[in-house]
Amino acid sequence: MAESSLLDINDLNEVLVVCTSCTVNWEVIGSSLGLQPNVLATIKKNNPDNHERCMSEVISKWLSKDETIVPTWNWLCHALYQVDRPTADEIAKKHHVTAYNKDHLDNYEQVGKTQQPHASTLRSDPQDNQMSDLTTEND
Repeated sequence: MAESSLLDINDLNEVLVVCTSCTVNWEVIGSSLGLQPNVLATIKKNNPDNHERCMSEVISKWLSKDETIVPTWNWLCHALYQVDRPTADEIAKKHHVTAYNKDHLDNYEQVGKTQQPHASTLRSDPQDNQMSDLTTEND
């Protein structure tokens, strides 16, 4: 699958496999993928001390587009870059992602996290693998 393609729930197993080394950081990753704090708190409450299950629920919600940033390999690299750069680099190489470094993370912090996830998300531009704004309507 090309990096600019949207991921969906059918990609759950593939995404979970590449996130195996990051499960202890599931809350940071979930927040980076746009899950709201109350959603993360519910996941934690329902799965105490089970990082693998928490990560599975985070990724499942992200891929289902529940209150999150548009699911692409770019955004997964953004989230993982903060906690496991080698894994982010591996995904980037495999899926031809180029826009996930520190500068793009700074842009994400300014644009992606300051607005409601449904009101504004970022999607990779298939023409140049750079990030561009994509405004969507609220559900």
